Amino acid sequence: MSSRVHHLRLSENDQTDGGYQDVLHFAGFVFTVGRLLRNPIYLVLSLSTVVNLLGVAGMMSFMPKYLASQYTVPLWQANIIMCKLLSGVHKHHGNSLV
Repeated sequence: MSSRVHHLRLSENDQTDGGYQDVLHFAGFVFTVGRLLRNPIYLVLSLSTVVNLLGVAGMMSFMPKYLASQYTVPLWQANIIMCKLLSGVHKHHGNSLV
């Protein structure tokens, strides 16, 4: 454990009932999360993952309406097309995918 955690002092009552150990564990957790959030590589990877997920969520939300309005596909069929695209389930007929 770090030296920051060892400097915590509590009253005698807290040390006898196990509360001191809980505070030490929580302080260690906070210290570890702080170190993790100061890591630039972790932050860049986390932010890129969030941006990627936002793009996928936007596509899932708006692509059926876009297909319906731009290609005059009924909305129910556009939803089925999106499900097929996202799930990767395709029927194989010979050499082509349908």
